[in-house]
Amino acid sequence: MLTSFKQILLDEMNEEDMENLASVVQLDKEVAPQFVHDKLMSGEMIPWRAESTRGNSLVVMEIKQKKNERTMYVWYLSGKGIVGHGKYILETIVEFAKLHNCDAVEAFTSLRWGKYLSRPEGGFEIKHVFVRKEL
Repeated sequence: MLTSFKQILLDEMNEEDMENLASVVQLDKEVAPQFVHDKLMSGEMIPWRAESTRGNSLVVMEIKQKKNERTMYVWYLSGKGIVGHGKYILETIVEFAKLHNCDAVEAFTSLRWGKYLSRPEGGFEIKHVFVRKEL
């Protein structure tokens, strides 16, 4: 059961939050941990904690002003509660984006999560595909 989903301050991040964030940052070969640290410290990235009976999840978001639109960008989503409460968490992110006059919500994600989010009830659509070949 999801007990809360709220924006948190950096000094409120506990060990579990830090472990959740570190686990996904390590998977992202394109982003240095220092970049994430600097964005969090500057307030550009916004950390949220979803607390549930299954464990906590951490979501890190950023509002980006693009040329023709304002976008809520979900950088990282990690933790034990994501599987059971992902739908509610994403609905809350969408509402938060609307409150901040965003035109869209975007996330760079795995193919598995992309397929999950692009189902009719998810409401997202796949707009770009990122491919890579190691040399």
